[in-house]
Amino acid sequence: MKKVLLFLSFSIFCICSVFAQNLKIKIDEKSAREKYQNELEIRANGKIITDESVKREKNVITIIPVDDEIEYSISGKLIGKIVVAKEGMIVLNNAYIENNQQDCAISFEAKCELKIQEKTVNYIISNGESKEKVAALQGKDLEIGGKGDLYVKGAVCHGVKAKDLEIKGSGNFYFEGTKDGSAINCKSFKVKNDKTFSAYFLNSKNGIKADESIEISSGTFYFNDNNKDLKVDAIKEEDKKSDKKYGIFITGGEINNDEKK
Repeated sequence: MKKVLLFLSFSIFCICSVFAQNLKIKIDEKSAREKYQNELEIRANGKIITDESVKREKNVITIIPVDDEIEYSISGKLIGKIVVAKEGMIVLNNAYIENNQQDCAISFEAKCELKIQEKTVNYIISNGESKEKVAALQGKDLEIGGKGDLYVKGAVCHGVKAKDLEIKGSGNFYFEGTKDGSAINCKSFKVKNDKTFSAYFLNSKNGIKADESIEISSGTFYFNDNNKDLKVDAIKEEDKKSDKKYGIFITGGEINNDEKK
């Protein structure tokens, strides 16, 4: 491995590793789809749900958390869509969720945490063609964490689209968009100190694209076959009266990309 020096906005810099191997990593949902045979099941704190917090209409499942302390655990396969209508925590526990109707596979309509259960493998996939900038996973204020494996592939446009996105935990997270979209598209992206996850951003126009800021303090990042790895649209003068930041800030972690950059 060789080292390169990246100078970031506001005179912040870091040492980033560039791996020499020209890895070609793609999320293969076709082979994964066959491995998930059980119908989707949702439990609340490990118990079968008997109230009205989960509703199903054809292939659309709506979860309405009754308490933000309750963990709604999802396992099995759904070809359709999940909508989380209120603030809460969703746990993926060997789940395969795919939408083939040019729409997202999971939509969070309020602030939520998506936790990936340890020693599980999970897929969130969207397929189809649309002029809309659809993502496989869409949310507002969204946290993604846990200790398991998560694969998110948005074959319509983006992998993940959110307002404010934070990644944490110690799992392995794979995000793939399209050459017209981003693996992750958001207003702000943040990783705090002492996170040990590995995150892969694959085969997209942008690896991480934020309207305002990208802040990375820990974690291991791999960027593979993206036109641009990190992109912030709006670089503005900081407002000294607020704590809002604009730009790219890397103060820790490890960033790896392919050598064509």
